[in-house]
Amino acid sequence: MIKAVFFDLGDTLVKDPEFLREKRNNVISQFLKDFGHEKTVEELKETLEEAIKYVEMQYKGSPKKHKRGLLLSVLFKKLGVKVDGAVLNQLDEEFRNIYLEEMKLMPNAEDVILSLKRKGYKLAIVSNASTAEANFIIDKLGLRKHFDLVVISEDVGQEKSTTIPFKIALEKLHLKPEEVMVVGDREDEDILGAKLLGMKAVRIRGPHGPYGETRKADYEIDDLRELKRILPLD
Repeated sequence: MIKAVFFDLGDTLVKDPEFLREKRNNVISQFLKDFGHEKTVEELKETLEEAIKYVEMQYKGSPKKHKRGLLLSVLFKKLGVKVDGAVLNQLDEEFRNIYLEEMKLMPNAEDVILSLKRKGYKLAIVSNASTAEANFIIDKLGLRKHFDLVVISEDVGQEKSTTIPFKIALEKLHLKPEEVMVVGDREDEDILGAKLLGMKAVRIRGPHGPYGETRKADYEIDDLRELKRILPLD
C-alpha cells in the first residue's frame, strides 16, 4: 500500500522555462563573438549537449556537477576558447539568477499536491540540486508548507542514482520502500534510484535525456494530474 509520494523538483514540480535555454545560447554565442570566435547557435547547441553529457557522466552521482562555472568551463574548453574563470563564474551566476526568478509551478502541480495531502499521503521533495537553488525555488513558489520533508543532494553529498537521498527520506519518514511512489523526469536518476530500492516509480516525460544507467518506470505521464488515475485521489 502506497503511503507516501516523493517528488523530484526540476521539470517535475517546477518547469524549466524553455525560452531561457534559447536566451542562454544566444548570449553565449554573442559572448564568443565578442572574444573573436564566430559560432552559430546551432554549433553551440551541439557542443553544449556534449558538455552536458561530459559533466553528467564525469560527476555521476555527485552534486559537484552543479558547481558554479563548471558547465561553461567544459563548454568553452570543447570550443577551444580560453576564458578567465572569474568571467565564467559571473556569466554562470547571471544565467542562474534569471533562471531561478523565472521558475514556475508545473501545470496542475498545486492541485495534485493538495489532493494527495487531503488523502493523507506523506509528501517529500527529493532533489538533485544545489542547496541554495533548490531552497530558493521551494520558498519562492510556496512549496515547503505542503511537504513533510525536503532532501537535497548537495546536503547529503550524493545524488539520487546512488539511492542515498531516497534512503535518507525513507528513514526520516519511517517508511518502507514498498510504501513509496517516486515521481520524477529522469530515468537515470529519479527512476533508477527508486527502482534500485524497490519503490514504485512514475516518470513525467521531460526534455532531459538519460546519461548512463537507467531503469524503466512503472508508469509514464505527461501531466501531474494523471497521477489521479494511478493513486486514489479526489
